[in-house]
Amino acid sequence: TFDLCTLEDCKAYSSTFKHQPYLLEEHDCDNFSFAEMGYFSQGLYSFPFGILWSSTHAFNFFIDDQKRFWIVEPQTNEYMTVAAAKAKPNYFPLQLALC
Repeated sequence: TFDLCTLEDCKAYSSTFKHQPYLLEEHDCDNFSFAEMGYFSQGLYSFPFGILWSSTHAFNFFIDDQKRFWIVEPQTNEYMTVAAAKAKPNYFPLQLALC
């Protein structure tokens, strides 16, 4: 069972998270994705916010209160539809999802 929230609330919440700086092979896309998922797992809520991997990148996903699926780039806090993410490099094809 998950707690659902609006896209706007999710964006506002994720914008308050402060990541460590990007460091190649030390704090890269995997670390950003795990940290962001952990931020959404704090407290007593359980949001449908997880991690996705392609062959070259790790990033997050979110399901909103309208049951729409969003791709989330944790390094920039960008929320994209699946169609928009498919038009960009590094997001597809998907290899693994974790929630």
